[in-house]
Amino acid sequence: MVDVKLSKERNKKGEIISATVSIDRNGAIERRRFATEEEAKAFIRRMREEAARDQ
Repeated sequence: MVDVKLSKERNKKGEIISATVSIDRNGAIERRRFATEEEAKAFIRRMREEAARDQ
């Protein structure tokens, strides 16, 4: 099973400056950093679509 988490890094003004996706694949954690939250969400969406196709 794959567990995916999205974390956002904010500056002092509260603006999102980067988004990190953490992917836990049965204990092996992979992290990917994106410049925007939209890019991170698009990556998660593509990853889920690929997983659905593979099943």
